[in-house]
Amino acid sequence: MKQILAIFLKDVRHLWPEILASLAVVAALVLLYPRGWSSSEIMNTGRIGLFARYGGDADVVASILVLLVPVSWFILIARMVHSERLVGNTQFWLTRPYEWPKFLAAKLLFIACFVYAPFVLAQCILLAEGGFHPLAYLHGLFFNLFCVTFILVLPFFALSVATPSFGKLTLVALAFLLAIAGVSVGYSALPYDITFSGADRLSDFLSAAFITCGCAAIVLVQYASRRTRLSWILIGVTGLLMATLTFVDPDRWLMGHYYPAQASAASAPLQLSLANVAVLRRAYESPETGDVEFGIPLQVAGIPEGATVEPMAFRASIQASGGAQWQTQWKADNGKHIMREIPITVVYLRMRRSLYDQFKSAPVTLHLALAVDEAKTATTGQLPLRIEDFSIPGVGVCKGPSPTRYSTSFIHCRAAMRQPPLTYVIGHWTEGDCPAQPTDDGTVLGAAWVGNLDQNPAEFGITSVWQFPISLSNVMWSRAPGTMVVGPPHLCPGSTLTFTTYRLASSEQLNVTIPDFQLPELENVKLGGYAR
Repeated sequence: MKQILAIFLKDVRHLWPEILASLAVVAALVLLYPRGWSSSEIMNTGRIGLFARYGGDADVVASILVLLVPVSWFILIARMVHSERLVGNTQFWLTRPYEWPKFLAAKLLFIACFVYAPFVLAQCILLAEGGFHPLAYLHGLFFNLFCVTFILVLPFFALSVATPSFGKLTLVALAFLLAIAGVSVGYSALPYDITFSGADRLSDFLSAAFITCGCAAIVLVQYASRRTRLSWILIGVTGLLMATLTFVDPDRWLMGHYYPAQASAASAPLQLSLANVAVLRRAYESPETGDVEFGIPLQVAGIPEGATVEPMAFRASIQASGGAQWQTQWKADNGKHIMREIPITVVYLRMRRSLYDQFKSAPVTLHLALAVDEAKTATTGQLPLRIEDFSIPGVGVCKGPSPTRYSTSFIHCRAAMRQPPLTYVIGHWTEGDCPAQPTDDGTVLGAAWVGNLDQNPAEFGITSVWQFPISLSNVMWSRAPGTMVVGPPHLCPGSTLTFTTYRLASSEQLNVTIPDFQLPELENVKLGGYAR
C-alpha cells in the first residue's frame, strides 16, 4: 500500500496543472449547464416565425463544456500514463523496485480520484439542481459510469499505454477516427436491401464486451510485461471485431426471437393490412443514388383501448409471377406511434431503379413483416401549465412558455439520467391574449409524443439531466375569414395538460401478404433530394 500511495502522490505533484484543468472543466459544466434550463426558449427571428434559434449563449457554452470534459480526461489519462511510459526499455522507473500490480493500482487510484469521483459528484449536483434526488438514481449513476468506462476511459487508457508520447497518441487517435469514418462510409455504400438496421441488443452487448475485454487485456499486458507488439495486435483484433459487428450484425438472425410471429395470423389480436391512402402511393427517385423510394400505408386493427403500438422495424419481400424475387433485411422504422383512434402508419421501401423497372411492369405479391412493441397505459394525470418549474410524476420537471401572444409554443422539460418513459401529452391551444381565468372549453387540442420504451436505468451521457422539448401538434398561424393574421396559437398558463405514460407490454411480429400489388408510379418533379 505504501508503494501505491507513493506513486499516486508523485503523479499528483507532477500533474497538478492537468488535474486543475480537468476539475475546472467539470466545475464549469456544473455551474453553467443549469443556466440553459431557464434560457432554452425558441426565439422567433423571422416575421412569420419561419426561422428559429434554439437556446442562447448558455446552451452553446454548455454544449462546448460537454465536449471538453472527455477531452480533459483524454489529456489527463495520457499524461498520467506517459509520466512512466511503458513503451521501450529505457525508462527510469525500471531501475526501481516497482511491482506492476501496485504500479497499475496507483494509476487506477489516480483515475478514480480525478476522473470518476469528480464526474459522479458533478452528476449528483446536476440532479439536485434539476429537481431530482440523487439517491433515487444510484442505479442509473452506476450504469452510466460503466458506459463512460468502456466508451471513453478504457480506450483512452489502452491507447496511452501502447504509445510512447502524447504526440504519438494524438496521431493514433486521429487514425482511429479516420478508420471509424471509413467504416461508416463503406457501410453506407452497401446496397440498401442487404444492410440491417433493426434491433441492436446483442450487437450492443458484444460491442461493450469486445471493448472492455480488449482494452483491459492491453492494459494488463503492458503493465505486466510491456509487450508492445502484442498490445498492438490486441488493438487490431479489437478494432477488427468492432468493424465486423458493423457489417455483420448478429441481431439480424434474432429478430424472430425478439419479435415472435403469431402462431395463427388470422386469430392474432393485432391485424395488419394495406390501408386505403391513395395520396401516399407515389414513388420518388433519388438523384444521388438512383434508388426509388415509395411509401406503403398500413393499418393496424385490434389495438386495445388505452394501448399504443410502436413500429420498430420492417422487412419486405416481392415475388413476381415469373418467379423473380427480392427481399430486404430488417430496416429500422421507430419513432412512430399507432393508436386505436389513428391506426395508420407508413413504411418506406427503397430499391434500385433496375429492380423497380423489373417489378413495375406487372402486379406482384408483396409480403411485409412489421416488428412492433405494444405498450399499455402505466399512469395518467392532469396538471395546469405553469411558467415556472413544475414536476410531472414519472416524466420529469417542465416549464411552460411566458404568457405572451408571440411566446414559444414549446414546453421545456428535463428528465433524470435518460429520456423519459414513453409519454403522450395533450394540451390546449389559445389564440390571442391569454385570459385572466384560463378555460379549456372550445380550445383546439394539440398532442405530442416524448420519451421511449427503453428500460435501461440510464443512457450514456456526460450530464445526468436530459433536456427534451414537448412540441404539440397544430402549431400554425390562424386567419379568420376576411381578417388579418392574428398570430399563432400558443400555450397559456393555467391551461390543462394531460400526461399518459406507457410501459412495454409485449413485442411481436405482424405479417401481411398483399397479392396483386402494383408498384406506384414514378414522379418526375424534383423536390429536395428526391425527384417528386
